[in-house]
Amino acid sequence: MKLKVLLLPLAAAFLFSGYPPTQPTDAKQPVKTSQSAWRQFSSTEGAFNVLMPGKPRQFRQPQKTSIGQVDVRGFIVEQYGGTVAYVVMYADIPNKSPQKVNYKQLFDGASNRTLKNTRGKLLNQRNLQMQGYPGREFTVGTRGVVIKNRMYFAKPRIYQVMVVSTTDKETNLSKSITGFLNSFSLRSRR
Repeated sequence: MKLKVLLLPLAAAFLFSGYPPTQPTDAKQPVKTSQSAWRQFSSTEGAFNVLMPGKPRQFRQPQKTSIGQVDVRGFIVEQYGGTVAYVVMYADIPNKSPQKVNYKQLFDGASNRTLKNTRGKLLNQRNLQMQGYPGREFTVGTRGVVIKNRMYFAKPRIYQVMVVSTTDKETNLSKSITGFLNSFSLRSRR
């Protein structure tokens, strides 16, 4: 299944086990080594750092939400023929929001929209914190795809860090996926 179909609805809503495959070699042959594709990516405007497996492509998408119009900005790296996508998105909550923003309601709304938009099943969910900011992690399974999503609320901004992958890739890349999610950190905004 193409992951791109799922990424749009989701926008609305330590290095890893990436060791290069080894080949048997004769002692007389030179051994080629490869460097990890994982590199630190920093967004000045987004005020975050994360390890990504390649150069991310930037995207921007306005969204109408219950708290007003938000401008979703993000970065994505797709791998393995589009069967795995590493994504970081953020949006600023409007100052003149028609309602007081409650981060628990934001998190509930995001997980519920993800379930509805993907017709998925909630596999697990937990609250967490990062650098003193509240967060939530949830995993959704749907039609051979697994979505691992972490959200953080650093007022007035909400961040989503997620990996969307086919079920087989999620199993094979579990350490890389966890490492990506764990590598996300916020920088001070100036």
